[in-house]
Amino acid sequence: MIAMDGALEFWLSDRSKENRDRVVAQFRYLRVRAARKFHRPGLDRADLEQVGAIGLIKACDRYDERFQTPFEAFAWLFIIGELMHYVRDHERLVRPPRR
Repeated sequence: MIAMDGALEFWLSDRSKENRDRVVAQFRYLRVRAARKFHRPGLDRADLEQVGAIGLIKACDRYDERFQTPFEAFAWLFIIGELMHYVRDHERLVRPPRR
């Protein structure tokens, strides 16, 4: 069995909004790290962190401990996925040539 942190245990036993907010606050460092990774000129880092929070919330809602996947690895994929969609939708379609 995978060892879980306190907030995640509370979330898995009682899936209330307050417990989910605790999990999102506890794993804030994941979305900050991902936002740093996807930061580009023209994109605000705060916006990227908010998009990462959406991915973290989706990961909380879809996480199932029966698969014995560490939550951090599961959440990281959701956060990265949301950020990839956001960056793709907000970048220019045609890039000017370098010269």
